[in-house]
Amino acid sequence: MLAALPAAPRLPLVAAAAILLVAVVVICRRTGWTKTRRTRARVLLYAATAALLGALAHWATAVREEGRQDALLTRVAGADVMWPADPAQARGIFEEVLAASPTDDTRRRALLGLGAALTQLEAYAEAEATYAKADAEWGTGRPRGPLLLPWATMRLRAGRARDALTLLDSPGAADGFGAAEESTRIHADLRARALKALGTAPGAGGPPPR
Repeated sequence: MLAALPAAPRLPLVAAAAILLVAVVVICRRTGWTKTRRTRARVLLYAATAALLGALAHWATAVREEGRQDALLTRVAGADVMWPADPAQARGIFEEVLAASPTDDTRRRALLGLGAALTQLEAYAEAEATYAKADAEWGTGRPRGPLLLPWATMRLRAGRARDALTLLDSPGAADGFGAAEESTRIHADLRARALKALGTAPGAGGPPPR
């Protein structure tokens, strides 16, 4: 239960445990329990102290980890802004974040950013593999638009209009990419591009949607 809480809410619980420990020691001393049962008193005191120190160490570790995860998320947010103008540098940031054991949400965001950066670099095979990895980790109940629309754009730019249509015709492809109207508009635009590009030269489609 304690481990499920963010680091900040754990601190009052650790403080309460410390106060309880002190209260138990004071009560035991005033009632004479520590004098009549010294061995048990020492065992109880040592065990309580060890538990308190363990809780403090656990809380400190959680604080450090939350700070580390916040820093990773900040780097992803910066790279999201960067990739249209400097996809090579953004790619490096996304790859560093993915190698640093981020949270599931940060990892999904980094994979999407990496796919977009690779699309800008025209590294289509790597982008395809990146989007496929994001798809495998996407989970159920999550809107599919933020994954499928950029993925379809990449396929369009790679001259794979029919494969792009396969993604665009998937259930939920128009869901969750920003506001509902904007998501629907982008989906319709990409689908029109794919239909137009069938049988034409590679390179149809614009930059990955943002």
